[in-house]
Amino acid sequence: MTYFNRSTVNEFNSSITLTTTEINTNPIEAYPFPLMAPMIFVGFLTMIGIPGNILVLVVYSMKRIPSAQRTIILAMAVYDLFVCTITLPFEFYDLFIHLNFPELWICKIFRTFNYFFVFNSSSIIQVMTIERFRRVCRPLQIQMSARIALMCIITICFASAVVTIPNLFIRGLHTVRFGDNHTGHDCSIAEKFIGSKLVIYYNAALLMISIANIASVVIQYIFIGRQIYKHFQFLKRFRSKSHLKNQTSVISFISIEDNTTCDRSNTEHNHKRCKSPNNNKAVVDAGDRTSYKSTLIAVIVSVFFIISYVPTLTENVLEAIYGEEYIGMFISLPVRNIIEKAFAINHVVNPFIYGFLDTKFRTDCRKILICC
Repeated sequence: MTYFNRSTVNEFNSSITLTTTEINTNPIEAYPFPLMAPMIFVGFLTMIGIPGNILVLVVYSMKRIPSAQRTIILAMAVYDLFVCTITLPFEFYDLFIHLNFPELWICKIFRTFNYFFVFNSSSIIQVMTIERFRRVCRPLQIQMSARIALMCIITICFASAVVTIPNLFIRGLHTVRFGDNHTGHDCSIAEKFIGSKLVIYYNAALLMISIANIASVVIQYIFIGRQIYKHFQFLKRFRSKSHLKNQTSVISFISIEDNTTCDRSNTEHNHKRCKSPNNNKAVVDAGDRTSYKSTLIAVIVSVFFIISYVPTLTENVLEAIYGEEYIGMFISLPVRNIIEKAFAINHVVNPFIYGFLDTKFRTDCRKILICC
């Protein structure tokens, strides 16, 4: 998923041929407090996102054993924290100085970082989905380890840098004219690139990547949901046949556990324990609950990822097709800015998801906060 703003999608409109944008009225006069609502929205997300993601980093780095899921969650928390500490304050500043952006280099650097952080964070959602897909739908194949997950994240980091580096060149100050004798400066596309086919193709490619990313996540979770349904239907039928109790080890073999139920390198005591039907059933039940919880967390994280980005993407696509002025006839400027910043919800909500679904995470957070 890639970060977009209103100034980005305007470049899709080939009718833009001027180096300046003319606005009939002074936006400050039209709105005495033009962007107060989106400023409050961005500020609120920043205030809750920073401590939440810091807690995730502390808990998962100190209280969790190494695993692919731990590596993925830590990486997501790092980039989400970057979004909350760099991207959102910059967006707040941009809203605060509406049409009065001061420095070219600030615009270029921060817009590039914004794209880089968001691209990384959304791509890691894809890694989380693939890890869950293999656990659930391909349990007998080689699973993603912490090392493989780290290699994927490093690869994503380099790919994100390649994809987002063009923003250092195409971003800049765009002159906006309003009223009779007033001009302003917006941090969007540099004047010399407005209407350029290169920028149009670049933004179209980013949009297609975003849509493909969402579609891939949705398709994989459809298969995951289907497999989980089949799994629990099998368990229900299996447990209803009392004469098959001694075969419960089969369940542990095909179940969607995150970790192996019985480690062959364990002691003789553990080996005997693994052979016990009752113990096997208990271990399988516990493993199923753990795996179900991990999958549920991944699903909810992905759902919020999609929910938070769909409004932004929809608004961007509509503006690209019909133009900003036409969309402005139906949606006010403050509402449009809130929709554009809705993507930030994805980078704030994850700590709340972990806290709501994971009792151990809540307990660890409580212990850390008490110690502080």
